[in-house]
Amino acid sequence: VTIYGHAGSTAQSYAASQGYKFQTLDAMQDKCQHKYQTTVKKATTRKNGSIQKICSICGKAENAQVIPYPKTVKLSKSSAAYNGKQQKPPVTVTDSAGKKVAAENYSVTYSNNKNVGKGAATVTFKNNYTGSVKKTFQIQPKGTRLSKVSPRAKGITVKWKRQAVQTSGYQIQYSENSKFKGNTTKIVKIGKNKTVSKAVSGLKAGKKYYVRVRTYTMAKVNGKKTAIYSSWSQSKNIRTR
Repeated sequence: VTIYGHAGSTAQSYAASQGYKFQTLDAMQDKCQHKYQTTVKKATTRKNGSIQKICSICGKAENAQVIPYPKTVKLSKSSAAYNGKQQKPPVTVTDSAGKKVAAENYSVTYSNNKNVGKGAATVTFKNNYTGSVKKTFQIQPKGTRLSKVSPRAKGITVKWKRQAVQTSGYQIQYSENSKFKGNTTKIVKIGKNKTVSKAVSGLKAGKKYYVRVRTYTMAKVNGKKTAIYSSWSQSKNIRTR
């Protein structure tokens, strides 16, 4: 009888007390014609995984190869303008070692990604990874543009191009400041998308004002009606009478 074990172990003491031959595992492993099997512990979205080879005969284990977990999942953009098509912003995944995870290791499923509101991209990992991550992005209404801004006595008349699709109304912003900052900056809300002009009164006579317009849509986000705005149009300036 030969007992195999670690040097200095209880197994070695027992072999000595019983008169059995004792051999260390290291010596056994040195003589073994190894037959390795690969064991994979998949990386999760929060914890590294590993790949390790273990001999099925003697149990010798090679140094484990670390599988860095997918630490960062990013969309190419956080918002997009409505265009009547499904929006599918590309996904980039970076692991905990700072390297890009190949696209073959995950799939992406998009939902609620056509109409104005909050779209979602669900990244589901596979191969040596497991788990999923959900990222959201906003679909904004299509914007509009100013068609004409005319002066009037202590006021202005603003006209713009109608945006009929996925639009609840408009906002006009005017200011004495070209960057639309300060106390003179005001917003006028237009609650119908069929309205394409608005007279603004109560302004200073002979004063230059800067004007711009944007659309908005009332959409359901997380079960609640929310106003989602387009980007502002290019501004025009006009001097009141």
